[in-house]
Amino acid sequence: LPRQEEIHIPDYRGGGTSRPAASTGAAITRDRLDVRKTETLHTDEQTLAGAQQLSANSSHDFEATFRLPDHLPPTLEGRHAAFSWRVYASVDMKGNDPDSGWQEITVR
Repeated sequence: LPRQEEIHIPDYRGGGTSRPAASTGAAITRDRLDVRKTETLHTDEQTLAGAQQLSANSSHDFEATFRLPDHLPPTLEGRHAAFSWRVYASVDMKGNDPDSGWQEITVR
């Protein structure tokens, strides 16, 4: 077995289980500490269309093209980290402002 070192993490109360190793009598601890951090690396706001008259109960499609920063990675889902891209669209109007909610997109 590789050498094991005990570390102390303040305010962490592990609830792991342990079992004896086959021939050494040492304990293998299966505690796991999940650390999650979310960080926003880029934000941008664009107006896709100017003021318009939209009819009630109608449906409209608006297309947009935008450039993503070259220094940021594409969508990535790894064992210990993930990088995702999300977009949000809304209509700025008097009364109820409908929106799409955050939509995750894949960037290759």
